[in-house]
Amino acid sequence: MSILFLSLILAAPVEVVQEMPLQPLLPEVHPKDFLQAVGPLDFPCPIVQRIVIRGNDLTRESIIRRELTFAPGDTLSHEVIEETRAAIMSIGAFSRVDVVARDAGEGKTDAVINVEEIRFPLPYPTVGIDGSTGFYLGAGALYPNLFGHGIHIDAGGEVGFRFSTPRWKAHSCLYVPMTHNRWHGEKPAYDYSYLWRKDAEIYLREHRASYRQDVRACRFLTFSLEGGWLQSRAFGLESDTHQYTFAADTTDRSLFIQPTVRLDLRDNDYDTRKGLFMEGKFLYNPGLTDDFLTQRACSLSVAGYLPLNEHNWLAVNLYTYQQIDSIPTYRTIYVGEARKVRGWADTTQVGQCLTVLSLEWRNRFIDLEFADLPLLGEFKMWWGANVFADIGAIHEPGLPPLYLADLTGDRKDGLLPGVGFGIAAGTGKLVGKLEVAWGVGSGLNGSNFVLTFPAYFGWRF
Repeated sequence: MSILFLSLILAAPVEVVQEMPLQPLLPEVHPKDFLQAVGPLDFPCPIVQRIVIRGNDLTRESIIRRELTFAPGDTLSHEVIEETRAAIMSIGAFSRVDVVARDAGEGKTDAVINVEEIRFPLPYPTVGIDGSTGFYLGAGALYPNLFGHGIHIDAGGEVGFRFSTPRWKAHSCLYVPMTHNRWHGEKPAYDYSYLWRKDAEIYLREHRASYRQDVRACRFLTFSLEGGWLQSRAFGLESDTHQYTFAADTTDRSLFIQPTVRLDLRDNDYDTRKGLFMEGKFLYNPGLTDDFLTQRACSLSVAGYLPLNEHNWLAVNLYTYQQIDSIPTYRTIYVGEARKVRGWADTTQVGQCLTVLSLEWRNRFIDLEFADLPLLGEFKMWWGANVFADIGAIHEPGLPPLYLADLTGDRKDGLLPGVGFGIAAGTGKLVGKLEVAWGVGSGLNGSNFVLTFPAYFGWRF
C-alpha cells in the first residue's frame, strides 16, 4: 500500500473510510480480450515414455499401432493427439477413440489409447427418388473388422422403378488394408456389381480384382497406383435402330492400370467447410479379348470451399471425364450417371465425355452432439440446407461446348443448366437429403416448368 493512499485514509472522515472497499476493484476481462492482450499461454509438451492401448478385444494391436503419428521419445502435443485419433478412426473398426496423457513424472508421460470396437455388421438403407432413375429402394451391410485385421466387407443392392422401366443392381466388395497409415497404404480388393435397366435395354455384370498402392509425399499430396483384372459381360440394344450392338454372350476380359494424384487441403473429409481438393486419374485398359478396343480415359475433379461465417459457406465443384478412345455401347456415359446436372434425365445426352460445374451455397443451422450412446459411442447429427446451380454437357474429347443447348428443339448438343434447393441431415457418414431441382428448359418445348425431386438416404463411404 502506497504512502499517499495511507495518508488519504488517515485524513478522511470515519464515514468515508467505512464505505471504502477492503479489496481493490478489478475490471472484468473476457477470455478473448485476455488472449488478445496477453496471448496464448504455452506449456511445455511432455515426452512420450510408453504407449498403452486398451479396449481392443478383437482388433490386433499392430493394426492400431501402424496408425500412430508419434512414438516413444516424441513430444505429445494437442495436434499430434488429434492426428492420431483421426488416423485410428479411419480404420473404420471403432465407434470411439480417446488418447489420454497419463503423467509419469519428470516431464514424461504415458500415452493411453482407449478404443471402443464395432462388434456387429452395420446395416444401412438406401432410399431415393429422382427424375433420372425414378424411385429406388435398397439396403446393405458393412462389417469393417473381419478377423481383427481391419478387413472390410460390404454387400448390398437396390431395386428401382420409373413407370414401366424397372432396374436393379447389386454389389459386393472385399477390402483388405495390408498397411495403411498417413504415409503409405496398400490394399487388395475384389468388387462384384450387377446392373440392369429396362429403359436403356442394358444389363452389365462385372468382376474386378485389384491391388492399389498409396504413397503420401507430404501431408496433403498423395500418389496412387492401382492395377488389376476386369471381366465385363453386357447386353443391349441401340435405342434408334433396335439392332443388337453386341451378342448376348459378349464377355470382355482385360487388365487395367490407373495412376492417381490427389491434393487435399480440406479442413475435414466428411464435413468440409473450407479448403481445396483436386484429384486426377488416368485409366489404361488394353483388353485381353480380340474384339475389345483399347480404352484410355482420364478424369479431373476440383472442389473448393469458401467459408462465409460459422454456419454458411460456398462450395464449387468442377468434374470432367474424358474418354479418349472409342468404347463399347454399354460403356457410354449419360448425363447424371456419375456427376449430375440436377433436374435433367440421365438419357438427355449420350456420349463419350462429361463435364459438369456446380456452385452451391450451404447452410448448417443445427449441430447436435451426444456422448456415450449404446453401440454408437459419440454421436453427432446436423441439419442443413443448400441452394445450387449446375451446368454441364456430354461432349467429344477436349473442352466442352461453350454455348447453351437448343432448349426449345434439339437438346443433344450444348450446355444444360439446372437450379434448385434442398435440405439435408447427417450423422458422420450416414446422410439423407432431399432436393427440388428444375432443369431449365427441360420441358418438351423448352418452356415448361418441370420439377424433379432428387433424394438420397444411405451410408456414405
